Amino acid sequence: MADIRGITVACESILTLLEEQAAQVDFGEELQFKVFSTSDFSDPIKTGVSLFLYRIRQNGNHRAVPGRLLPDGTRQKNRLPLNLYFFLTAWAGEASLQNTIAGWMMRVLEDSPVVPHRYLDHTWDGVFDADETIEVVLDELSNDELFNIWEQLAKNSYQLSVPYVARTIHIESLTSRTEAGEVLSRTMSYYRLDKSGEN
Repeated sequence: MADIRGITVACESILTLLEEQAAQVDFGEELQFKVFSTSDFSDPIKTGVSLFLYRIRQNGNHRAVPGRLLPDGTRQKNRLPLNLYFFLTAWAGEASLQNTIAGWMMRVLEDSPVVPHRYLDHTWDGVFDADETIEVVLDELSNDELFNIWEQLAKNSYQLSVPYVARTIHIESLTSRTEAGEVLSRTMSYYRLDKSGEN
């Protein structure tokens, strides 16, 4: 499970994976990799790949994942299972290079659908447990939905983008459950039923 930095680290780790793989390919120029906020679209990178997180939803298949058992014997509240919805955008001055980058990044993520833990540790060590990974798969986002997002980000400036979802990031609670005290006494009561079945 991850702490509250899990979303940040998940996004960064995906780009770290791509950046490492890019070192093995000659694109003719060096690629940049950056997690974008809305303001970055007004002054984007020249050549490379950006990741824009546009939606976060609870993973419906993991609604009540138990929290961590702490050393003092208490247990944290249930973990929050999240899916991260984002799109990767290929940036380049020429359409041919932009298309090449898009095809390459899709191929890399298809070959590595599970982001290994070593990438999760790259940004901040210890945010994710040692046995944790992230699954990244292509998402279904209609052209209208994608264009509408771009219209809000940068009017008339659409760039080739591919939607993905990263699942499942478990965010652990900052608090523990309140345990009930010990039972000190027990009170019992009973009623006599008459033949009619009434009290």
